[in-house]
Amino acid sequence: MNSQVIKVPGLSNRKQTKIILLICVAIFLGITSVAQDLEVPGVAEIRAEFNTINEDHGLKKLVLENEEFMENVTDGGGTLTCWYKKDMIVKIVEWIGLSYGNTSREFYFKGGKLIFIYCKVCNFVQKDNDDLDYAKTMTAFEGRYYIKDNKIIKVVINQWAEIEMGKDILDNKIADGEKYFKMLSKEK
Repeated sequence: MNSQVIKVPGLSNRKQTKIILLICVAIFLGITSVAQDLEVPGVAEIRAEFNTINEDHGLKKLVLENEEFMENVTDGGGTLTCWYKKDMIVKIVEWIGLSYGNTSREFYFKGGKLIFIYCKVCNFVQKDNDDLDYAKTMTAFEGRYYIKDNKIIKVVINQWAEIEMGKDILDNKIADGEKYFKMLSKEK
């Protein structure tokens, strides 16, 4: 039996192996998540609260720019926006402009406790000449994190980039949400 390896021009064997491994892990995670119970207890309530917050047009808004919340200002700057009702923060959105694209994280709260995080990373599209097209982005990562009692109870990842990041990155998302909540509670 004669086996041949397909070579992708411009990619080293190591990069090809890494891509194949990531694809296999993503497929495995997809199959595993389908095999699991489709509704984790508490997720439906979190979704309902998420929808209630996003549909409430009576929320008050506070916006911080760049240095007001960032230790080091990035190439594209950033904003930290919070929405609150009756002096209680219900949503915080962090948007950061980077040299390769932008990131956004949305933190949702109920009764002062973090219940949900939505993260998205968009990269600028690369042109044929290897320059970046700053007018166009593509989603490189998208993740949803359902939180109950300060623990992540369900994760939905629509892109595979975060597989390499590990659990400490997930823990940092919760810590950042709590940090912003405390900071913005003082600002209101």
